[in-house]
Amino acid sequence: WAYDGPSDIRMNRHDYFELILMGKGSAVFQVQARSIRVNEGDLFIVGSTLFHRLIYCGERLRAPRIMFLPQLICPLRTSHLDVDYLLPFLIQDDRFPHVVPARTGIPKQIRRLMLQIANRLPAESAAARLCAKTYLMLMLALLVDYYSSYSGSASTALARMRDLDRLQPVFS
Repeated sequence: WAYDGPSDIRMNRHDYFELILMGKGSAVFQVQARSIRVNEGDLFIVGSTLFHRLIYCGERLRAPRIMFLPQLICPLRTSHLDVDYLLPFLIQDDRFPHVVPARTGIPKQIRRLMLQIANRLPAESAAARLCAKTYLMLMLALLVDYYSSYSGSASTALARMRDLDRLQPVFS
């Protein structure tokens, strides 16, 4: 993802989750009413429930990112064991710390995994898809561990996932 200069992106939210690794430059993101600065080397994560946008980047922004639908990790009508991988996205509230600082070493590890995924694209074979999904799950495991001390609203998120599963036959 490359971007030059000031932003005029409107507030948005979407079905997918995002991981944005600030490779070169820095930026300010708006998440709901908060402004969040993301510096070079930091990782910015945002789920699907909060309105957000890029509001400022003072220089050329280079930021590899991964966008994925939660159903890739936790398909509907499966056990809820895999939902744990998604907790950092599901517990996001107005206090959630969206930035994983570079000094933690986690963004560097995630960058390596992003490169592994990029090397397998397009994922046309079953083996390539399995590898890409496994690398994504490793990224998510790193984030689960990092955010394990954040209480957020995990019980609410899990209840919401269970309710959606329960109602899926109605929507089908």
